[in-house]
Amino acid sequence: MKKILILSSFILSILIITDVSACSVGPDWSADPKVHLESSDVVFVGTVKDFKHEGDINGTFIITFDVEKEYKGFVGNPVEIKTGSNSAMCGYDDPETFEKGSIWSIYATKDFNTSSIVANKRHDSVSKAI
Repeated sequence: MKKILILSSFILSILIITDVSACSVGPDWSADPKVHLESSDVVFVGTVKDFKHEGDINGTFIITFDVEKEYKGFVGNPVEIKTGSNSAMCGYDDPETFEKGSIWSIYATKDFNTSSIVANKRHDSVSKAI
């Protein structure tokens, strides 16, 4: 009976886990925006409106963007994007990376999690980003 309970719990936990994203920056990762445009669900250029850090070092950065131009997916305006709060989580180590008013091209999943720290890029102006 105990084995059945343990096995049932294991199977249930697998069924509950849904969309899992993973990343690993390696030599085969391209910085070419076209490659990331194809593999991302959401792509846009936006200006950082707000920034929050939830949790500890293994937490999440939540960045609110005013969308300047959409390239892929419907994001709405403004939109909140999530990313890991350290590079081991395919995120960013420095919370000051997303300074209010900074302009970014963002590549994300359908759940609005960043899909590439390689492709996400800060720009000097909206016109240069577009």
